[in-house]
Amino acid sequence: MDWLGGDTPVMRPALISTAAALCPFALAAPAPASWFFTTSEVGLAAELVGTDLVPDIGSNRTYRIWAVTPDNWRIDAVAGNGSVGMRFEAIGGTFYQNSFGGPTSTAINAGFFSLAPSLEWDSFLTIGRLTATDNELLDLGIDWAAFEASGSVLETTNGSVFILPTDSQGDSVPFSDSCGRTGKGVLIAQLTVVGEGATLEGSALLQGGDEFGETYQALITNFSIDPDGVSNALPEVVCAADISGDNEVNIFDLLHVLEHWYDGSCEDITRDLVVGIEDILLVVDSWGSCIAE
Repeated sequence: MDWLGGDTPVMRPALISTAAALCPFALAAPAPASWFFTTSEVGLAAELVGTDLVPDIGSNRTYRIWAVTPDNWRIDAVAGNGSVGMRFEAIGGTFYQNSFGGPTSTAINAGFFSLAPSLEWDSFLTIGRLTATDNELLDLGIDWAAFEASGSVLETTNGSVFILPTDSQGDSVPFSDSCGRTGKGVLIAQLTVVGEGATLEGSALLQGGDEFGETYQALITNFSIDPDGVSNALPEVVCAADISGDNEVNIFDLLHVLEHWYDGSCEDITRDLVVGIEDILLVVDSWGSCIAE
């Protein structure tokens, strides 16, 4: 199935004014209404990289969080402000933190992986990079202390991680999520969650540019990611009930839902992380020809 439509780095004063001019949400301040458009075409997906990759800390799962975008869109900032806060929280668990790492990908030195293998699975925010190599990521206004010290919730209503619009690491690239669905997106976090059955929840404001260079914001007001890495915050799509992909919502789609009744949320089409009666009702309501544009 395809989707369609460490220390914290110090920012030099000259860069602060440049970043503010090119990317106002680097400062997590409201932009003029005419400066951007809001969109529902951007969402969040998770890639389950592996389980128990970090030894001797109990049950743990490593996820990579992707901002799902249309083709040729990009991400320039992951932010929180007074309207939509940035929050990444492990429900029923904590985030793994490696003593050789840091809160963003700029602190991840791949040269240390052979000496400290678990560093590769550290928890951090990013835009498009897993390590410090060729990484132009900056951050501003975020208190990382609790996140780094104890793996507790990371949140801010006046902060951001960001890059400049000229940095190629914000460009969307192909990826697959935990359900095997393919699409285009930009990596925004790696999070290793410690705790049997722990889940991820949060919110974020994503800012970037579309294929025409116009600035957009996507307001992810509440996302949940279950233990299997299934997200309820995928972008809105046309013909979600056409599970079989034959441009028709019919008995085959109904049977698909019934075959996975309360068995795995990859088959969830209402994005409530449960395959149940609401999915049946959506199939029935969408019955007939269905051409995704």
